[in-house]
Amino acid sequence: MLINDALTAHGPRPTLLQRLLAQLGAVSLFYKVLLANGALVLAATATGMALTGWAGRADSSLHGLQLAGFAAGVAVLSLLINALVLRAAFSPLQRLEETADAVRHGDAGRRAPHSVLSDPTVARLIDTFNAMLEAQERQRDELAAFSSRTLDAQEEERRRIARELHDETAQELTALLLRIRLAANGSREPATRERLAELRVATARTLDGVRRLARELRPTILDDLGLVEAVRACAQDVATREGLQVDVRAHGLDGRLHPTRELVLYRVVQEALSNVAKHADARNVRVTLDRAGGDVVATVVDDGRGFDLATAIDVAPTGRGLGLLGMRERLALVGGDLEIDAPLDRGTRVRARVPLTSDERRGAPDSRLSTPDSRLERP
Repeated sequence: MLINDALTAHGPRPTLLQRLLAQLGAVSLFYKVLLANGALVLAATATGMALTGWAGRADSSLHGLQLAGFAAGVAVLSLLINALVLRAAFSPLQRLEETADAVRHGDAGRRAPHSVLSDPTVARLIDTFNAMLEAQERQRDELAAFSSRTLDAQEEERRRIARELHDETAQELTALLLRIRLAANGSREPATRERLAELRVATARTLDGVRRLARELRPTILDDLGLVEAVRACAQDVATREGLQVDVRAHGLDGRLHPTRELVLYRVVQEALSNVAKHADARNVRVTLDRAGGDVVATVVDDGRGFDLATAIDVAPTGRGLGLLGMRERLALVGGDLEIDAPLDRGTRVRARVPLTSDERRGAPDSRLSTPDSRLERP
């Protein structure tokens, strides 16, 4: 490594010896040891044969060729034996490398196996590596548990605020609206009646906003009627408020899902629709809830302008990055995943997948399926 760094640094042109050393440094440890042992064996064999020939004063050229052939045979045999021994000796390190590569590609439960060929140093290295993986897995479990408790607390706080808005603020505004109406009906002054009418309109608008906020915080329809109807209601609110054409379709979701899975999918769709309304500059949106084998897939597609995903994750002050991270975090808690395809000027496709439990998989599929909307078909 030091030789390679020295060669890549700015300086005089490397010599032939330096280039050879750099190439040798790039060879794996197995072949380094094998070549070194082979060179030693070959040198020892050649020296032994030369001494034997000198001692016997063999002047025949045929005798010299026989000695050379014997030396080459001994060297090849020694190399083969060395290769077998080194391959066996390095096999624990190779398994350790394979385990590290498997963990890097998502197999978090993989552990490096022990081998009877491992020396004490390699065995300690395998134990340390496995202990590190165990510690990482415990940390992931603790982080997942903490995230789950945080989201549960957040949902409970949403539920409490929504209940207070509905039971207190909304009722107070309703009572105020009735008193304004009574005062307007009992007033004989046209100017006063006009002002009271304006106040009644403003109060009614505020009451609608409070009720909408309560529904967004914790929609009771999600608990009462399930995911599909809650998504339809959310889409209708977005369409009415933002002037979008929102099409919701459901397939294979007649039965109810686990409340946590319904809540996660609802929040993902809600966040995706909110991002469309705030950032996409779209006119048409399609929301699809589909049962695909042992999974439920929620897809939100719009015909807006798209965005750079890597940039969006980094710009938390706009709100979009935090929303995307929150979607991924929620889905990870139920074993799901999120896919986002947002090419510039070609719309955005958000796909959330959540695995079903064994009880949910026994539900009967829904045969109702609408005709696709060609305006939102992705290339």
